[in-house]
Amino acid sequence: MPAGWSEGGFAALAAASYAEEASQVDPALDYQGTITLAPVPDVPAMNQVLWREIRAAAGSGREPTAHQIDQLVFANAETIYFTRTQQLAGYDIDPGQVYGPNMLRIYRDNSRACLADLNRLVRQDILNYLRDDPAHRLDTYPGVRGDAPNALPENQRFYAENQGRLENSTLPGSILWLYGTDDITSPAAVTYATVNKMLINGNDINLGVLEGAGHYDVPVDGLPLIEARLRQLFV
Repeated sequence: MPAGWSEGGFAALAAASYAEEASQVDPALDYQGTITLAPVPDVPAMNQVLWREIRAAAGSGREPTAHQIDQLVFANAETIYFTRTQQLAGYDIDPGQVYGPNMLRIYRDNSRACLADLNRLVRQDILNYLRDDPAHRLDTYPGVRGDAPNALPENQRFYAENQGRLENSTLPGSILWLYGTDDITSPAAVTYATVNKMLINGNDINLGVLEGAGHYDVPVDGLPLIEARLRQLFV
């Protein structure tokens, strides 16, 4: 039973798609199902939802909350890995079209930093920017150019060639899919849309909704559900 969290949750779904090939290589493998925790299934849709909420928070006229700043940190920091991956995979992505000057500098100097360090760098830069001028807002931070990079031709080619294969297939066995209602990385609207599409395609999905859980909370808050599924299948 492949299982994983976040990007690993998507990898667990990918492993399910190779279950038949795996059993051909090793007939002793008896595939039972998949556990996926807060996967990130649809990057373009996630970008649109995330930036819609960031723009709404910026337009409210109120001081941003910690959660809203977290959204902007995530929208900028993890995109560095995405852009770097595209370049290494042979896509002709121009970081200057993706990032404003602040994030372009961070990208060039820190694209190999671990996520914890990268989050701290980006968060501090955002906080400094907001403090520098009362007119500065979340959506004017010179980082990722909102969800506009979705429209760049090379990004669209990347999505067309790599996005949606799993969502449009029928995976074997049952899938336990857990997500938290406060998850920035895997927003509710994107999760529901993807799960509905997979159900229409004949997938057997049990969706567990963890009220108030963020992205990093899902593996812990969802542990009783994970253990229950494992007992169903293996005890």
